[in-house]
Amino acid sequence: MMFRAALITLLGAGAAAAVLLLLDLLRIPWNAWTLGTGLAVVAVIAWRWSGGLKAAGVGGLKPAATLINCLTAILVLAHAIAGMRPGLWDWTDWLITRRDYFFIWGYKARLFFVEHGIPWSFLRTLPNDFSHPDYPVLVPLLFDVPAVLTSSFDPRLFAWIDAALGGALLVVAYRCLRDELTPTESALGTLALSGSALLPWFGFADGPLVAFAASAALLIRRALRGHTVSLGVAVALLSLAAMTKNEGIAFFVAVCVAAPNLIRKLWPAAAVIGGWLVARASMHLPTDVFVGPLLPRIAHNVAMFPSAFANVPVYQPIVWIAALVAIALAPAANLRRERFLLTVVAIQLCFYLGAYAMTPYDVRGHVNGSWERISSHVTMLIAFAGLTSIRESLRSRE
Repeated sequence: MMFRAALITLLGAGAAAAVLLLLDLLRIPWNAWTLGTGLAVVAVIAWRWSGGLKAAGVGGLKPAATLINCLTAILVLAHAIAGMRPGLWDWTDWLITRRDYFFIWGYKARLFFVEHGIPWSFLRTLPNDFSHPDYPVLVPLLFDVPAVLTSSFDPRLFAWIDAALGGALLVVAYRCLRDELTPTESALGTLALSGSALLPWFGFADGPLVAFAASAALLIRRALRGHTVSLGVAVALLSLAAMTKNEGIAFFVAVCVAAPNLIRKLWPAAAVIGGWLVARASMHLPTDVFVGPLLPRIAHNVAMFPSAFANVPVYQPIVWIAALVAIALAPAANLRRERFLLTVVAIQLCFYLGAYAMTPYDVRGHVNGSWERISSHVTMLIAFAGLTSIRESLRSRE
């Protein structure tokens, strides 16, 4: 039941944003009645369709596992409450460290809410270095759902969206761990993964991106290992990940490379991405990656990598170290078992390094301001691989 609810939460978030996009395309005014009607239709369709999402039974939970799962749930609730701090949404205190919220995600969400739609002609005039008009619009639309329903723009509600999606990802991770671990071990593993799902950047697109992308990757891993899973759900989640940030499009490519035998089944996500890229090009929404002389810039930026990355850690460095050590305990077996997840991680990081190499801005400032955050996009996957590696090592010693 919880697994089904988690998938409905993830898919429902994307569907809610899609309803607002559809209303905009149909020139229907945004208000509580139009959005509520659209959400009601989506809810009925989703609930009937979700009957095929039920996972195989995982058996009853022991008291210890139940207690640990309750602790994880408390962490999710605490995460939402922490994001409700009023000062967190005050630009006078957080303008620099939370610039992406104030200039990209929060700015666009408020703009769409005030305009009761998406002012595409205005978006193309925004400077790319601040507002990234080339980014997909799913996250601002998702943030606008509670605002339209309540006729009030309260950014503190974004924390509850982050927490709900992060909690849904943890439920998916628990279900995937149960394929290989006991209930208590799975509960402990999920608790250990909580920091990888509940990101500290409230109001940014990174939380939704990780929830959609990591859930899709874990479900695809289940399918590759022979477990019953609906690939359609994973494809839908990949589509949603691609529509959160440009990094989500890169994630889709990484999945295709890591699982080439599934490419034909992933075509709906490719169609969504292609449609967005065509729309973006037709509306002339600017991007800056390929601006100016590229080769000299790459040579200059790559030469700066040692100093740029010298003092900037990945997100949750202890988790990365522990996971890599666990994998190294039996490298051949662990790399073979987790080939898919580790390949996705490696390719995604290569995409990010490539973006840094091509950036038209100061590479040291770019890395300092984003590396920890974007490395969080794959921390869940490396941590999951580390957990299964630890369990396999313990089994081999029994």
